[in-house]
Amino acid sequence: MQWKKRYKNSYGSDVKTMRVFLIILVTVLFSCKSTQTVTPITSEPQIIPFVELSAGLNGDFSEKINKIITNQNEYNAAWTAAFSRFSDQPKPAQIDFKNNMILLVAMGEKNSGGYSIKIDSIVENEKTIVVTILETSPGKSCTTTSMMTYPYQMVELKSSTKEVVFKTIEKSFDCK
Repeated sequence: MQWKKRYKNSYGSDVKTMRVFLIILVTVLFSCKSTQTVTPITSEPQIIPFVELSAGLNGDFSEKINKIITNQNEYNAAWTAAFSRFSDQPKPAQIDFKNNMILLVAMGEKNSGGYSIKIDSIVENEKTIVVTILETSPGKSCTTTSMMTYPYQMVELKSSTKEVVFKTIEKSFDCK
């Protein structure tokens, strides 16, 4: 009987010692101060791929246009305008507007040849999609055709709910 009593006392004091040790360990661990600062993760800008559907110099776009097309009817109208000066008009493709959208950029009416417009890049940021447009024009020393031109381009890309911002870079080239 005495052995059992001593065993209980010995076992009980080990449990008390373990409890005290755990309390001290937990207190030390949670009282340590960290010097690290947490910085929010910001996403890097992503280049968005796109496919050119049409580009030309004779579309019926007399005004400067930067337009987002989000349905087939708008796209059909833009396609018809792009080929209105041609007797043989190609049919517009059927676009999946649930997953894609079209961008139309046009310089408007120009009094000679030598002008062009193209989407140089499309970049997605945290809040916006930035479309960079490159507009080129002939310099004073260039000999160009003496006819009206209407440069435009239409591209297809994945749809997004983010705001689309158009940014134009104008370049003139010298022919000397």
